[in-house]
Amino acid sequence: ILIMPSSYDAQYRHFVTLQRAGTKLVLFGIPLRAHHLDVVTGDDVHAARLSVKHLLKLGHRRIAFIGRLGRIDTWPASITQEYHYQGYLKALKTAGIKPDPELQKTAFKPYYKTWAVEAREKVRELLESGRKFTAIFAADSWLAMDVYYALKDYGVRVPQDVSLSTVGDGRAQEEFEVPLTTTHQDLYQIGFNAAKQLLCRIEGKNKKVETLLKQTLIVRASTAPVRS
Repeated sequence: ILIMPSSYDAQYRHFVTLQRAGTKLVLFGIPLRAHHLDVVTGDDVHAARLSVKHLLKLGHRRIAFIGRLGRIDTWPASITQEYHYQGYLKALKTAGIKPDPELQKTAFKPYYKTWAVEAREKVRELLESGRKFTAIFAADSWLAMDVYYALKDYGVRVPQDVSLSTVGDGRAQEEFEVPLTTTHQDLYQIGFNAAKQLLCRIEGKNKKVETLLKQTLIVRASTAPVRS
């Protein structure tokens, strides 16, 4: 079986049960690394580093992070965004920049029923914090669009006042009001490699395989050089 699981469940016990029962399966599209399961997906840490590195090349040093981490009760945060956060931190560290916790809006609250609610609250927190920032890295491209709308509602222009970058591409991001700078994953290659690994399993090759495919940076209008 080829399975594309949700990024909001870190347990996947049902997949482990299937595997132990002898079912051949390969997960694709989600960076699950906690179990002995075959995984084919994009390198999410690398993707985030690409996106943040682009902001750094434009001269930005005060780069905020908006995403969701951790857990509240039984509400899981996104596995993918955890890796995007790691990439954000690694990009800053490589550039010799100490991350500012006040610029990292990572809470995950049960009433975040939509990206819009989450984006608006976190943008408001950033603006009210008094901390200077010239760019935002959003850990999801759909979240990034609502971050843009929240900034717009507060009178902050993208990219004239604040640059905005993210990860994950599609027609919506390309044709957005201000097209988003993001990263692109070759979905064909993910599907091809996942099917290839499944065939290896069927043929009796038992070694666990984790394939992480690199993404490419797509520069669009949502980012610009930092204003002096």
